[in-house]
Amino acid sequence: MPLENPLLTVATVSTRIGLSAHAVLSLIAAGALPASNVGSGTMRPRWRIDPADLAAWLASRRAGPVSRSVRRRRSMAIPEYV
Repeated sequence: MPLENPLLTVATVSTRIGLSAHAVLSLIAAGALPASNVGSGTMRPRWRIDPADLAAWLASRRAGPVSRSVRRRRSMAIPEYV
């Protein structure tokens, strides 16, 4: 019986959102993108992402308008030596 909502691999997520696999792993390590480690024993971690968690992360990225701050140049004060 197939799963209704199969978990996604890091490679699948990276192609869907247009980031590298390393960037997806960084999001997982930072806790920004929830993932489950399905690796067992001493094997390296094998991360799987729930599609609902990916959709929630994408929605949070598109949540509001992009605010851009205005950067002003610092005045270059020239010290006077007398």
